[in-house]
Amino acid sequence: MLTYTTSSTPDFEQARRLRKLWGAVVLAALDDALAEHRSNGQGDKDIYSWACSGNGREVLDLAGIDPSERVAENLAAFVRRGKPTSVALAKIRMDEGDVAAELVPKAPVAKRPSGRPLPSRSVPIRRRGDYLTR
Repeated sequence: MLTYTTSSTPDFEQARRLRKLWGAVVLAALDDALAEHRSNGQGDKDIYSWACSGNGREVLDLAGIDPSERVAENLAAFVRRGKPTSVALAKIRMDEGDVAAELVPKAPVAKRPSGRPLPSRSVPIRRRGDYLTR
């Protein structure tokens, strides 16, 4: 029997947290591969073989990443570039922040219960029940 899960259910939240946890494991594996690549140049081969192994495929799957050959090649290419994961993530977060700022709608104008907007120099609005009061 299938159950419908929304983003507000505890199961969805727990699954999201677990994906983030396994994503952190993937990032740790990338950091280890980067360190090894700097020391002896074998990090890209190591992360590729890990991603193709049974354990690597399972970790990638639990992190919500498709455990495919293409992903393994991209992980190895990331290690060859030599950019630390923290720097790459900071750039992604900054780019997502710019996009998120464009997608977030502006705050609605405060209105009276009658529907008319409040004057700009009004006293701050407090909520009492469902009614707006001054």
